[in-house]
Amino acid sequence: MLPVLSPGLTRAQKNVLIAFGITVILWVGPGVIALVGGKQAFLYQWFARHLPESVAALVGASLLFIFPVNAKKAEFTLPLRQALRIDWGTLLLFGGGLSLGTQIFQTGLAESIGHFFIPSQKTVSLSLVTLLTIILSVLLTEVTSNTASANMIIPIVIAISQTAGINPFPPVIASAIACSFAFLLPVATPPNAIIFGSRLIPLPQMIKHGFWMEVAGIIVIFLGVRFLLPLLGII
Repeated sequence: MLPVLSPGLTRAQKNVLIAFGITVILWVGPGVIALVGGKQAFLYQWFARHLPESVAALVGASLLFIFPVNAKKAEFTLPLRQALRIDWGTLLLFGGGLSLGTQIFQTGLAESIGHFFIPSQKTVSLSLVTLLTIILSVLLTEVTSNTASANMIIPIVIAISQTAGINPFPPVIASAIACSFAFLLPVATPPNAIIFGSRLIPLPQMIKHGFWMEVAGIIVIFLGVRFLLPLLGII
């Protein structure tokens, strides 16, 4: 039987709503300012320097420790005992994957990996470049975020395609799709991390089933890009 909900919001619920609203404003506000006044506007530059997206999220989370529910009893919206029950291991696991992706890009390792898997000879075929691009994208997206993987691979694919004299559109489309095919490791995407954090699916089982899903995904993406795009007149 469902619990009976109170007609109004509790103090804690109001505090969460206010903290969430402030966070959304800090996230969306700079974009609105840039849209109205341009990215050279003083206010936009100030937000970009002092309140980027990551800081805005921390501000919203910190407010939950500050907003009181009962000031006399020193009770706050998010008590420390509840904060300790958060699955910090999963959060650190995913955050470490994002940091790893950034370092792979900044150290130049991404470019070396790309040239290792995708040779830049002019004799290389479009099918080979597309297939290797899909495989590389699927592998990298397991240890980095989807966005980081795409940022690392797509510029390399475009440069190699131009050098080889082939159309870069099919491998780029294939890479963009493949960067979302992360089924193997918990660090790959937030949904994977959440599932792993539930402790209902052990890591060996996730890897076992995820491997065959990625093999099927590679085949589907390759066939779709090579045969479906021409039929649709996209390339």
